[in-house]
Amino acid sequence: MPDKAAPSPGSHLSIGLKIVLLFSVLALAVGGSWLVVQRALTQLDGTATEINTYGSLRYLSQQIHLELQGAVNDGGAVDKVERLMGEYERKLGLLAASRVGTRVGDQARHVLAAMNDDWVAYRDGVRRLLGSRGTPAATEAELRLLSAQAAQLLEQADRATWIMSDSISRQHEEARDEFALLALLDTAFLVL
Repeated sequence: MPDKAAPSPGSHLSIGLKIVLLFSVLALAVGGSWLVVQRALTQLDGTATEINTYGSLRYLSQQIHLELQGAVNDGGAVDKVERLMGEYERKLGLLAASRVGTRVGDQARHVLAAMNDDWVAYRDGVRRLLGSRGTPAATEAELRLLSAQAAQLLEQADRATWIMSDSISRQHEEARDEFALLALLDTAFLVL
């Protein structure tokens, strides 16, 4: 009876090496899962932050116009109007610098560009009105024009909020799909 050839030392993995490889694969699976979850959560958080920022722009535009009316009609504080306008511009800058809106698409970028353009016209009109001492009729006409511009800013903030809300709904669906696939892959690794 012929002797079976003895296995060469490098042809079989030791149990210790198998365990190390198994834990390495599991660690990679866990690390990959963590990265996918973090990416999804970051996108959702970024979109939610932008929705809040657009909502605060809506609020600020209303406050600016109310304070403007008070400053013109009752001699209210002009510095409060300027402070609110500074806050509005700061938030517009945050949105312009954000990368979330660029992922949402052209529609959000167009709304933001229109908001920037309308804001500049409105801001300049507010400052012009606060600096002038025109007739009551001219002041009233300018306030009516600025009211229409403020309404336009509100409408654009609402539109941007709807766009971002649709985006966050899609991101939730994509995250659910990614998590389901991730669970399936993790289960396959464990079975393997």
